[in-house]
Amino acid sequence: MAVLGWRDNHFGRRICGLHVDYYIISRRYVCRACERRSKDAAEAAVEAARTAAAAAGMRVEDMDVENSDSEQYSYMGYDLRSRQLLPFGYGDEFPAFLTHRGGVDKEIVDLQRPLFDRGVRPESLSAVLLELHAKRYTEAYLRREHLLQRARRFNAKLDADMFSSFGDKCRCALCMR
Repeated sequence: MAVLGWRDNHFGRRICGLHVDYYIISRRYVCRACERRSKDAAEAAVEAARTAAAAAGMRVEDMDVENSDSEQYSYMGYDLRSRQLLPFGYGDEFPAFLTHRGGVDKEIVDLQRPLFDRGVRPESLSAVLLELHAKRYTEAYLRREHLLQRARRFNAKLDADMFSSFGDKCRCALCMR
């Protein structure tokens, strides 16, 4: 196994938590044994095609064996197939259920079944999550204002940036403490 590097098309998978969102970031890995097996299988398929074409009296052009899609041999560190191979059940401790682009924290997944069985609709759960996120944002905003007020009392030359708005996707308001 070897490291291929970091993803360059996004910075992480966004996970919706009960009170805050967080990101899962991982390197991309490659299994050299699977890569070699995949390359050998592609080369064998090309050789079989050449033999069959030669037997039929046809001419075969060279094919690009490097771009064969026969088997995947690179993966992210949070991939389900690699998490299942971790010893001592460490893969079960992964905090989120991953979707195509993001994910949901397992605390929310654990709440969904009992709530939906009692008649709570997914839209209502989404509204509750939005309310919990807004509450956490407001608490962080007030905590920061109190800290700034205390700091200004002791140091009048304090210059602080504005707190980001709740919907600001460029700055994480909860991380600015």
